[in-house]
Amino acid sequence: MKKFRMTVVSIITAAACAACVMHPFAVNAETEETKEQEEKQEPQEKNTEKESGEIREETVYVFAKADGTTDKILVSDWAGDEKDEYSRYESKEELPVSMKVSYFLDDKELTADEMAGKSGTVTIRYEFENQLSREVTVNGKKKTVHVPFMALTAVILNHDVFSDIEVTGGKLLNDGDRTLVIGTAFPGLSDNFSMEEDLADLPESLEITAETENFEMLNTMTLVSSRIFSELDKDREISTDELTEKLQELTDAMSKLMDGAGQLKDGIGTLQTKSGELSSGVGQLSDGAGQLLAGAGALNSGAGSLCDGAGQLENGLAALSSNSGTLNDGAAQVFDSLIAQANSQLQELGVSITKENYREVLDGAVSANREKIEAMVTAGAREMVLQQVLAGGNPVLTKEDYDKLDAETKEKIDAAVDTQMQDSAVQAQIAAKIEEECGTISGMLETLKGQLDSYSQFYQGLLQYTAGVDSAKEGASALSAGAGQLKAGTETLSSGASALNDGILQLQGNIPALTDGVSQLYDGSSKLADGLQELNDKGISKLTDAVNGDLNGLVDDVKMTVEAAKTYSSLSKEKETDEGVKFIYRTESIR
Repeated sequence: MKKFRMTVVSIITAAACAACVMHPFAVNAETEETKEQEEKQEPQEKNTEKESGEIREETVYVFAKADGTTDKILVSDWAGDEKDEYSRYESKEELPVSMKVSYFLDDKELTADEMAGKSGTVTIRYEFENQLSREVTVNGKKKTVHVPFMALTAVILNHDVFSDIEVTGGKLLNDGDRTLVIGTAFPGLSDNFSMEEDLADLPESLEITAETENFEMLNTMTLVSSRIFSELDKDREISTDELTEKLQELTDAMSKLMDGAGQLKDGIGTLQTKSGELSSGVGQLSDGAGQLLAGAGALNSGAGSLCDGAGQLENGLAALSSNSGTLNDGAAQVFDSLIAQANSQLQELGVSITKENYREVLDGAVSANREKIEAMVTAGAREMVLQQVLAGGNPVLTKEDYDKLDAETKEKIDAAVDTQMQDSAVQAQIAAKIEEECGTISGMLETLKGQLDSYSQFYQGLLQYTAGVDSAKEGASALSAGAGQLKAGTETLSSGASALNDGILQLQGNIPALTDGVSQLYDGSSKLADGLQELNDKGISKLTDAVNGDLNGLVDDVKMTVEAAKTYSSLSKEKETDEGVKFIYRTESIR
């Protein structure tokens, strides 16, 4: 059984690698040069027309120090009217979720600056605190709850600096040269539920431990969003059985989300390197057209590599998706085979099951066979009492002697047996034996039901996996198209650089073509939201199997949480958005 469970986990883990490949912030996609370039740009004035509530989507970029302290906040609003329009400005609003990053060397806490260049056992802890609450009313009940947020953190650790890497509250993905650490947290969400026990499946922190030599670390990325909660249907009736079952799918789905992000890290790593070369070239624009042309050429080469990688990813996912039907059919055949084997074992009990009704049938099988068990045990007990009566008589008789006796003598012996059978001790032994036999059969049926439950869980997970692969294939096609547009943009920039005599203004007119291409990659974050929505529809809207059957008021707590999420759609209190707001936190690197 243990080997079987490990096989299920391996398959689900592999499935996760395709489930959310479109998330562009799952790895370290920006460098310090990129940050410097963005911070040099003057924030645009707020568009007053956009403040009227016509904003489609809002993205908040949080530039943080290495300890998580906020350094600068940039807000990007997208208005999707007749044509796409973007506005960007700096904000001083308080963030709904604060982040703290702590560093410990050999169990002693150090600052980020003190950590640079150190060696030893390092612990890096990411902690999130929910600062935002709302008073909501559901079914006549008022309650103050946290606005629910999910925080997805990605950290890249190079193996020439880190070894023996472990993580609590996250997943590790190793490509030989680097390890990608991905963790998901739900700050303050467990406080929204009126239960005595903690919600162990809702972490609020991420902790990494490793051995380090000459400590340095790249900047890290964290995506924070409440959209997966705000789009739930709080008015839908949810049965408690469904609630218990579906939240286990939350853990599985989120695990797939974290694991799947690793498949894109190599392509985004290439983009990170080449974006640095471009940033360096643009920063040295005033030094001459020759330097700009060299930088643009390097970026063009990198964009070509990204385009090729995106095409390979698309082809690979298409090949993987083509096997989805075969995997589903094979798993269904195995399930049917397990049901057939179970029916052969249950034949003696007169019971037959299907994969749809096996739980109900097995639960009722003991009661259905109790009379048969009682008759069998009573007959056995009577046989033992008969042997005792024959052995205690004068003369002593055997069973063979008894079978040869005349009817009158047998009748006397049978009367003695009947008398002893009514003895309270004998009746107690019979009752105990009946319960023992029923217990044995019940245990066998529970074991069988547990085995079928395990495979059923695997089967459902496989169906989700193949659906995720098919969805990821579509996302990969969009990524490949975006990479092609980026390649076209870099070629335009390179051509513009060769016409240096047209002046710096002409060159600057070509740079937006490049930035538009890069923005298309960032827009891939909406693909992640779509993938999360799919997982959300299949399970994330149902809270948690950690409640251990105590479901009183839990459905109302879920609805209040969803209602609180719907009240928050923008960092600014003066605006509302159609698609909500997502926060992207980036910490400084440590060198």
